[in-house]
Amino acid sequence: MLTKPRAYYSRIFGNLTQVLPPGVVCDSCNNYLSREVESPFLNFRCCEALAIRQAIPSKRGKIPSMTGVIEPIHAPATLTRFLRGNHIEGILDVSPRAIPHLLSLQEGKLIFPAIAQPPSDRVVSRFLAKIAIEVIASRLCCSIWKR
Repeated sequence: MLTKPRAYYSRIFGNLTQVLPPGVVCDSCNNYLSREVESPFLNFRCCEALAIRQAIPSKRGKIPSMTGVIEPIHAPATLTRFLRGNHIEGILDVSPRAIPHLLSLQEGKLIFPAIAQPPSDRVVSRFLAKIAIEVIASRLCCSIWKR
C-alpha cells in the first residue's frame, strides 16, 4: 500500500497538483517506477537542460546547474539558478584566473549547450506508458469516488 500520494506526471512537465491518492500504487511499485522508469528518462541531459532553462525545481526545491563557456576567452562557467521568493536568481561560477580576462572584455557571450542526445525510444516509451497508466488510474479513482 502506498502511504503517500504519487504525482502521476513529472514536475519537469509542470505538474505540482496532479497526484494519485494513497493506496492506488503500492510502495514497491512506486519505488520501481521511480528508479527504473522515471530516472532513466529524467536523468538524460536534454531533460536536465529543460529543467534548467525553464527553472523547474526538483522535489527538493533545487534547480539543476548548467555548465557552459564564456567566449571569446573559452573560460568554463557554471550557472546555478535558485528561487528567492517569486524570483529566479543565479550565480555564475568562473575560475579566479578568468576574472581579469573577463574584466578586460568589451563584449562576450555565455554559451550553454543547446542540443543534447535524446533518450532512446525504449526509455521514452516506458516513461509515456507509465504516465498513461497513472492517468487512467487517476480517472478510475475519480469516477469510483464520485459514485
